[in-house]
Formats: sequence, structure tokens, C-alpha cells
Amino acid sequence: MFPKPRFLMLIGAFVVSALVFDWLSTVAASRSETDRGRLSADGGRLARVSLVLLLLLSAYGVATGGLYASNYGSIPARPLDRLQQDPMPSYIDGDDMTAMEWVRERTPADATVLVAGDAAEWFPVFAERTVVASPWGAEWLPPDRRERQIALYRESSTCASARCLRKLLSRDDVSPDYVYLTREGSRSWIARETLTTAQWRGMLGRLNGSAGTSVVFRNRDVAVVKVESSRG
Repeated sequence: MFPKPRFLMLIGAFVVSALVFDWLSTVAASRSETDRGRLSADGGRLARVSLVLLLLLSAYGVATGGLYASNYGSIPARPLDRLQQDPMPSYIDGDDMTAMEWVRERTPADATVLVAGDAAEWFPVFAERTVVASPWGAEWLPPDRRERQIALYRESSTCASARCLRKLLSRDDVSPDYVYLTREGSRSWIARETLTTAQWRGMLGRLNGSAGTSVVFRNRDVAVVKVESSRG
């Protein structure tokens, strides 16, 4: 029923909240004028019941929190020196922000984009465009569509050459208007090393000179490639 077991935490939270507030409203509504004369006695009983509820909620929080954390897949390994220098990496930087602003201002509002890399999580927010593949948000899709999105995201993010990307775009089920590429390696769902300057320039040169694709924006670490044939 649920794409990931950890999402039971959300459903459980709603159910528990509804039960607790429903119980509290029932208690408040049942108190009559005669009951108020026994306020001290009822107060002691209410305190005990509240303590039991608090313990139950605490146990639920610990259990579902553990389920949430344990259900995550392993994070791609990074060298220890990089991990020590940057234990909580930022997945977008100034070059990404500049590129996403360009996409937002210079592409059609209904354009679709294949984002190859970690920026896919933030791309819909800052670029205001639809991504065709992203693990983030796909949790709520039916299993077949969810797995397709994740697989496409992994494939595109690990591409380190123009040939790899062209092969991906030649598939019938992949037809974005643009492709968003980053030179920096990915550090979230997949692991790809940062491209060298020579690799980056060579990749963009081949994409810009290929039939069906052209580089329409680039800065130091990000490039936007237009897929000429995607709109027919």
C-alpha cells in the first residue's frame, strides 16, 4: 500500500492525533456542573491517563523514527577527507542558482527538463519548471512510475560523456525539452566523480555539435542543453 514503510509514520501521526484530540474533546464535553465539584479527584485521574498517553506517544515516536531512518538506502561513499571537510554538503551552489534563474526566465513555462544530478531536488522550486525524473516526490507515485523515475535519474546523473547522454535521449520514453548538466559530482542518490575541465569541455563541445542538441547556457559548473527534436 505504501511506497516506503517509513511513510507509515505520517499516517500513524494523523491517526494518533485524531484519536487524542477526539478523546480530549469528549472529556471536555462530558464534564457537567456536578463533575466540577470533584475537580481534584478527576484531576488526579486525568494526570495518570495523560502520563500513559505521553508514554504511548513517546514509544510510537521512537519506533517510527527508527523505521524512518532505517528505511533509507546507504549514502554513496565519499572519501574520508572530503567527508571530514564537508560532512553536510550543499547540493546546489551559486552556479546552480544562476542557471536555474536563466531557465526560469528564458524557457517556456511548460518546458520539461531532465536534471542530471543533485539539483533535481530544488530545480522545480527555483526554476519553476517540471523535471522528468526525480527521486524526490516520486515516493507517492505508483510503483512502476516511481521506479522508472528513479532509474532515469540514476542513469542521467551517472552519465559522464556526450555519448552516454545521447543514448539516453534516444529512448522512446525520454523526451525532455532541456537537459540540465553539472560538472560537479553527485553526492546524494548516486556517486559520480566531478568531471575534469577537459572532460567537461569535451562533453559540452560534442553536445553542442551534435544533431538534435545544442548548449544554450553554460557557466563554470552548469550547462543547459536544448533537445531540438523534443517538440517535434
